[in-house]
Amino acid sequence: MELEKEAAEAGDLNPGRERANELAARAAMAFANTDFSCATYNLKVAVEPLATAATDGPTDGVKLAATKALGNLRKGGGDALMQVLAGDGSDELKAAAATSLGQVLSVVDGTADQVNALMEASKVEGPVGMAALKALGMAKD
Repeated sequence: MELEKEAAEAGDLNPGRERANELAARAAMAFANTDFSCATYNLKVAVEPLATAATDGPTDGVKLAATKALGNLRKGGGDALMQVLAGDGSDELKAAAATSLGQVLSVVDGTADQVNALMEASKVEGPVGMAALKALGMAKD
């Protein structure tokens, strides 16, 4: 509930925008924590909204949840994850982006730019570099 509260209180928002931010936070957390091994639903439709939330979310918490959700879905969003990884977010967000990019690339063919972003991030010491190295090992190509 902390994430929803943080999202709802992000900036000076009208009540409708507060509810929208809270709903975005809940949706991203649900996608990040759900087992999608059942292929009954076409979850690819969730990639674009989650990619937008990962790069342009109203709070770091929403960005983090959306970033993790993209990795959990493993349906796409590699360019958005690459942008988060190369951005100026926290180490926690960048490490989550690296991990999620690895999860996506374990299923979806990646671009050279996405792999290069992981290679660059792997040169950084700490959790970001470790996550990037692990992600490179997950990539299928």
